[in-house]
Amino acid sequence: MNVYESLTPKQKEVLQLYALGNNRKQIANKLFISQTTVCSHIAEILNKLCVDKKEKAAIIYWQNNIEKLKNLNN
Repeated sequence: MNVYESLTPKQKEVLQLYALGNNRKQIANKLFISQTTVCSHIAEILNKLCVDKKEKAAIIYWQNNIEKLKNLNN
């Protein structure tokens, strides 16, 4: 199994919003959760993906969702 697939749907949602350029406060507001909860999700995302920076996690997000981007251009 791809490590990205080990993320929960909520973790994928948080990662997607981060990869799209949102900060913690913006993610919290969009998902109607606290910034503390966002931080917890991010920490778990980094742990599951075995990376030490959010930027690396964002790269993994885009690598796993490149087909979605290709389909947007069609």
